[in-house]
Amino acid sequence: MFNQKRIEVKIGDVFVEYFHNKKKILSMMGLSKDFEISNFQNLWTVVRINNFSGYPHAELHDTKSGGTRIIAVDALEKQENYKKYTPEQLDKAV
Repeated sequence: MFNQKRIEVKIGDVFVEYFHNKKKILSMMGLSKDFEISNFQNLWTVVRINNFSGYPHAELHDTKSGGTRIIAVDALEKQENYKKYTPEQLDKAV
């Protein structure tokens, strides 16, 4: 239907959860719209690819919080809620 830019998901890839309403979130917190939202975001690393009912899912781990999430690889490939971090972005965020 629509041409979507899709990415490949591999073990070791790093993703960040995307905030769709960044301006609204920052204004509700009383912060400037220029505030770097990445201070609140966790970096999620793909540690394992599993199969559930024949569909691949990525196990994501955040070393800062110790949290683990399991997300469909298809959802990560579309980059709607999680954006893949490049090494340049990772250097700026850490």
